[in-house]
Amino acid sequence: MSTMDLMLVAALAAALGSVLLGRGSTRLVRALPPRLAVPAMTLAAVLLAACTVGTLLLVAAGYALGWGPIAAFGGIRPDQLHARLPIPGALAAAAGAAAVLLLLRLGFRAVHLTVAAVRSARYCRRLPGRARLVFVPGDDAVAVSGRPGRVMVGRGLYRRLDPVQRRALIAHERSHLVRRHHAYLQATELAIALNPLLTPVGAAVRFAVERWADEDAVQRIGDRTEVAMAIATAAVRAARPAPAGAAGAALAAARSHTVGRVQVLLADPTPSRPLGPVAAALALALVLLLTATGALDLHHAVEAAQPAAH
Repeated sequence: MSTMDLMLVAALAAALGSVLLGRGSTRLVRALPPRLAVPAMTLAAVLLAACTVGTLLLVAAGYALGWGPIAAFGGIRPDQLHARLPIPGALAAAAGAAAVLLLLRLGFRAVHLTVAAVRSARYCRRLPGRARLVFVPGDDAVAVSGRPGRVMVGRGLYRRLDPVQRRALIAHERSHLVRRHHAYLQATELAIALNPLLTPVGAAVRFAVERWADEDAVQRIGDRTEVAMAIATAAVRAARPAPAGAAGAALAAARSHTVGRVQVLLADPTPSRPLGPVAAALALALVLLLTATGALDLHHAVEAAQPAAH
């Protein structure tokens, strides 16, 4: 297989892997314990996004490095490079333009998340007291990331819950802060910005994050039914959006996949089904191998087209 063919196969594999991960993300996060599903899915999304843009850049670079001024600067013989990498100019231009657009999307999303994090930190500092737990008017409970993060519980919701359910709700929200769930969600959002084919992964990671916090609450109070009741009650009571200053970095117990989470909590715990995750891991490893091999072959092709370097 030629270097150009390898690059194209790597690009197609990254795109296909992204589509398959998106379509199977819900099943994959349900096949693993949440504490494993969240970091695994986030890492897979980040790596696939990087491979997708990386392969596009490889295709564009394979042509651009043989272009007059660039070739002269690097001491590259364009004829020798193009003989090894006969990449059509139109294909290289399309790949380069796509990579630039995706990188711009990434930049805009990174700025948006940074602004949201700054606003969240300011909002946390304006809350009364220094305790992590803050009672506010309303009927919702949210974990707001910041330094330090705060757990906000509406007094109306708190009065509706019995003592065990209150502990469950607070344990759920504290789990978001302790486990740094916001970081996983932000990393997934950046991966989606870089590779829109991964868009369905966002909802799957959010579901798994909430499930992780649910299981932490179960570990804390020892009663799955009480945790499910607390979540269901919070879902019924929650009607208002998150506070304006915290909207970009708030995780609420009752705002995401409530029905599915309650069903899982009330069902008998099922053992992990590793076949799907193992197959996904092998496919991801193949994409990484193809991308790395394509980069290495490009490096060798450039070296071979630099007679002065020998």
